[in-house]
Amino acid sequence: MMQLQVLPRELALQSISKEEIVLPLDAAIDAIDYCVNH
Repeated sequence: MMQLQVLPRELALQSISKEEIVLPLDAAIDAIDYCVNH
């Protein structure tokens, strides 16, 4: 997520699709849930 903050907003919008944001985010949430529950 830190990488997204470094990029200019326009560049981020052009180069990053919604799927490329959502899928890693879902994976991160799953990893956090696993760490919390195990």
